Amino acid sequence: MALAEEVEASLCQGIKSALDIMRCLRTKQPAFIAAKNLRSAEEDSRRGGRRWLNPEIQSQGMGGRSLGNEQLQVQVALYQPIQTGGKRQAQILSGESNALGFQARSRIEQGQFLKQTALGLYRYRQLQGEIDAIQEAADTFKKLVAQYQGRPRLTPEQEVSLSIFKLAQGDYELRLVEKKNEELQVLNFFQATLKLDISKYEKILPLYQEPSEKEIDSFEAEALTQKAPEILTSQAELKQAHATAFQARGDAFSDISIGPMMAVNRDGPLQQNLFGLALNIPFPVWNQNGYQVAAAEKQASLLEHKIRIQTSEVELEIKRTITTINSAKSRLSVLPTQSNLHQKHTQVEKNFFRGLVSPALIVEAHRALVDFLIQRHQSENFVMGNLWDLYMIADRLEEKQL
Repeated sequence: MALAEEVEASLCQGIKSALDIMRCLRTKQPAFIAAKNLRSAEEDSRRGGRRWLNPEIQSQGMGGRSLGNEQLQVQVALYQPIQTGGKRQAQILSGESNALGFQARSRIEQGQFLKQTALGLYRYRQLQGEIDAIQEAADTFKKLVAQYQGRPRLTPEQEVSLSIFKLAQGDYELRLVEKKNEELQVLNFFQATLKLDISKYEKILPLYQEPSEKEIDSFEAEALTQKAPEILTSQAELKQAHATAFQARGDAFSDISIGPMMAVNRDGPLQQNLFGLALNIPFPVWNQNGYQVAAAEKQASLLEHKIRIQTSEVELEIKRTITTINSAKSRLSVLPTQSNLHQKHTQVEKNFFRGLVSPALIVEAHRALVDFLIQRHQSENFVMGNLWDLYMIADRLEEKQL
């Protein structure tokens, strides 16, 4: 077994925490393998843009006889082409453009999948609470329906209550089916991705951790904007436009070739060995490629304008994201806890069976508990999803913990 396979096996077999699941993910998920390849391609693109042209050898020779003597003339020159007119700069910019494009794609692919996986782990844990609450509500109304139907005679008010309880029971049973379907989707995602049954690890799955002010303050909108993948992609397009302009200028100039030269002249028994310098310098007299240069420069100017607008939009979006995270945090901090709400719900249920509260109140108590859980989980996922986006933009995915 190769070393990489041994590392993968050790990471994916000894899972003791949600962090271990994420580490296992990094060894198996195609998105991370692709991201590594993109990083490698990024470096290759940068190095490839600084390559030199290969040298060339030119030679010519003539032989014959003159006045009874054998004559031979041989010339050999080793040329090193030197790019002129901006061709080399065009190659460098094109390599940097490809590298920026690879960097943006790598970050997006890693970030999106890490976010999807982390939210999947949170969501599975959340679903267990939602399913339990819905199941409890369905069981309560099933019990109430059985009690009312077991009575020999019902008053008009009790008949109305029975109808309400039946509707509530049906509603919660439908909700239960929906939540269990969602649970199955989450399980299938991890099974397909990691060949991992996360239902076995329910107790170690992460709970919502409210981000601290220090963590959120570490994201500065202006600095993040320059790292945003959208901006990197546009900068890659701009570098490519500049590369096209340099290439257009370079196309008007043929490359210079220079190098050592050797000649051998033989006339009978006499031989001359000559050494010198070969130089080839074309002159761009008839064509300087002005139209293509102008078109490329205009394209670059349009892209510069696009980046200025896009930078403002991205910066505003990052500020909005940070603001909405803080707003959602504030809302979550004032919401009652699940345990407090469950205690109130239990008390209402006891009072109902003692005949102290109306059927409408028991229905409302269950509805409030279930809806509260769902809405709270939605807010938590909103905060966590946006936080993962900020880490992706900042290129700090390695330090993000569950």
